[in-house]
Amino acid sequence: MARRRRWSDAFKTEMVARSSEPGANVSALAREIGISPSQLFGWRFGLLPVQWTGT
Repeated sequence: MARRRRWSDAFKTEMVARSSEPGANVSALAREIGISPSQLFGWRFGLLPVQWTGT
């Protein structure tokens, strides 16, 4: 069984910032760093402020 990888908060913050840049491709960035896109989207959800647009 493979060991679970641990990512530092600084690394996650840097990757979320990179994925939030205009024109960034989240899936391509996830492949580049060796994680699934859903994991990167999870980091984004946990670190970016929520913007409510509903009523």
